[in-house]
Amino acid sequence: ATIDISGLTSFLATLSPDEKDEQLRDWALYGLMSRYGQGAPDDIPIRHRALKGERPGEVSPGRVFVLSPREWWVIVPHEHLRDKPLIGGLVDAQCAAGNALPEKVSLFGYSYNAAAATIAITPAGTIGVNDLYSSAYGYASVLVRTQADFARFAGQVDDLVMAQWRSDGLLLGGRKYARDSRRALSVEEIAALYQAYNVSAGAQGRARYEGFLEEKYAETVRRDAKVRQALARGTTSKAAVMAKLRRRYPPASALKREESIGFSLDPQRDYPALAADVERIARQLPATLATNQPALAVLITSGRRELLAAAERIRSRKDIRPLIALRHRYQRSADPTEQRFGELLRYTEENHSYQAARYDGNIQGTRAAMILFYTDLLAKLWALDYKGMTPKGAIKGLRTMQQISVTKLHWNEMARLSQTRLWFGLRKDGFDVYGDRIVFHPIATRVYAASFDLMAPGKESRPNYQSREFLGWWDSHYEAVAEYEPYYHKLNQIQKWSALFVVLREKKVPLLDFLQGVPVTRSLDFATWSRNNTTLKAAIDIPFLESRKYGRTTECLPLLSSREYRLMGAYYALSGGVSLASRNDILAKLHQHDAEAPARAPSRRGATGAARSGNKMASTSHPPVKSGVQPVRKAVGGAKPSAEGGGTFRAEKGEKTIKLTWNKGPSVAMNDLVATLAARQQADPKAHKGEEVFRGLPDVQSVVRLKAGSAYLVKTAATKDKWIYLSVNPAKAAGYPAQAAADTPEADIFCARLVSAAEAGKLAAGKAVVR
Repeated sequence: ATIDISGLTSFLATLSPDEKDEQLRDWALYGLMSRYGQGAPDDIPIRHRALKGERPGEVSPGRVFVLSPREWWVIVPHEHLRDKPLIGGLVDAQCAAGNALPEKVSLFGYSYNAAAATIAITPAGTIGVNDLYSSAYGYASVLVRTQADFARFAGQVDDLVMAQWRSDGLLLGGRKYARDSRRALSVEEIAALYQAYNVSAGAQGRARYEGFLEEKYAETVRRDAKVRQALARGTTSKAAVMAKLRRRYPPASALKREESIGFSLDPQRDYPALAADVERIARQLPATLATNQPALAVLITSGRRELLAAAERIRSRKDIRPLIALRHRYQRSADPTEQRFGELLRYTEENHSYQAARYDGNIQGTRAAMILFYTDLLAKLWALDYKGMTPKGAIKGLRTMQQISVTKLHWNEMARLSQTRLWFGLRKDGFDVYGDRIVFHPIATRVYAASFDLMAPGKESRPNYQSREFLGWWDSHYEAVAEYEPYYHKLNQIQKWSALFVVLREKKVPLLDFLQGVPVTRSLDFATWSRNNTTLKAAIDIPFLESRKYGRTTECLPLLSSREYRLMGAYYALSGGVSLASRNDILAKLHQHDAEAPARAPSRRGATGAARSGNKMASTSHPPVKSGVQPVRKAVGGAKPSAEGGGTFRAEKGEKTIKLTWNKGPSVAMNDLVATLAARQQADPKAHKGEEVFRGLPDVQSVVRLKAGSAYLVKTAATKDKWIYLSVNPAKAAGYPAQAAADTPEADIFCARLVSAAEAGKLAAGKAVVR
């Protein structure tokens, strides 16, 4: 089939390169469905910003369509037709989502001809389900009873696909990818996780308990000045402090802490040194500056009382809010001298800030912990473009936070929420449990984020604009990032194994207890590990700090913050880490599908990958699933927006081609209007100020002035019987579904909502028509 998209190329040109690829896949599938009468008339496969809330759009190297219980369609770019593991992974994802497999898969390839504005689709044969779960497609399964069985499985696969616990052992299934981009975990790395989730009560458990007490002792000495003084005077001893800790944290409570497994880089401050430096500024610096910078010296002297009060608050309560309030006040001043003073306070605060590694559970010093450390740290370095190390051209669509323009609409939010916590966690829809089996999507890792105001510690909100744009993109394009840096594939496998281990523990299945006896290195230090590891994509060029200086037993490094953003006059910092599967994550899924206990798969003919490797369970070498059950059909890219909002999308069948057309709906037209107005001001703020911004707009039929410079009614052809109520610089933007602004100080903030013709008539009565 040939799909004509000539009427859609102008819209396609507005998309980023990575979104263009996904849009073409959407249209290829839509055209294929239409060719065989499978397209739904209300589907609108359009990746427009106005529709993203309802349909964010699938991000995947191909598309899967469930034609019937017996047959699925898979469509991929022509260059991927020979990539059998990739095709198998697409089927794995659909299988995990619907708990079903077809009897066969019909494969199609597509190619895009930009010059002709066409998408050519060609059949590429039929694949039996047996073949999809054979070594030819990179699949292997092993019935694990011993450590040797487990090592054999780990050596054959890159990606864990399923696990089934049975009376005769644990059946594991996974897939190997031919290209050298997905790297599997070693048995030792997996064992480190298993041992963290299954703390024994024997000598090993006692050793971990003692290690936990040592951590609490170091924390107590660091935080409690009275304990430090008593130890220095000799009026108490380490043994006495440890005895109190044993009473406070008995073994049972310490073991409960093992439930939380993960890693984070936590922002910390050297409060005594910071307080001393603030006092030095207040008492001594004015005399030093009196000759060269007399205005600054006078300013500091006038603020001495506030500075000393802030220093005392820092020393006695570890509360830096008074200092932050002072810094913000001076930084946002229009006076250059006050701005310099604000910068001095910022530098002082940052000079005594650092990050300390925190390991939850018994993973510190292990190779698994080093993977968590590296992937978490690298995400922050890339987000901030630390020393220009972000691979901007290597990962299609990846932008640093600094490359994401902050429009005037978000300035207040950005100024208030300057701190963001990002972390990797288990994707809740990345796995499912069916009876005695857990199945995984190819990606089971999610990127989470939250921002907070330093003046309101502990209170988090949705991430600020740049954070949610950057991290939201990463979350949906996790696989693309992992294809560039395979350690993110390793992180994804860590999430999968951690989920399996929690499920096995909850089900009281000890089939992997032999992993308790696997020797695990626990003495690694990240600075040394990263420096000597030649498989890392990025070199970590950060000056690590002396941990003992801060009373820490884990790695310490400087606080990572951005350069100063244009116009915002602030620095932004990132913290966070990696959280592995918890009991709460699993309990939500554990009994969700108990009524859907899987039936055995149909009989398989022919040799499978498992059979060739000596596994006698060839008939169940791939996920046993329901047979003949019709899952919900996968929509093209997500939910269906209403025709009124998104417009109408049609496939017109010709003799040799299928032409795709789209007529915009009112909500799309409204969003396009505010975006156009903002773009005009971005290009030339002076020429497009006030009502001049409406001049020459081709799609606008009428503009009615309700209040000069403040409110207008706008009519376009695409809004049909609706009008657009346009508010310029409203006091509150909430309630307007369409919002846009340029990123210049002179820019206006344009907000819009749709109103009926009747309401528009009432509002426009007696008002002037601008055009």
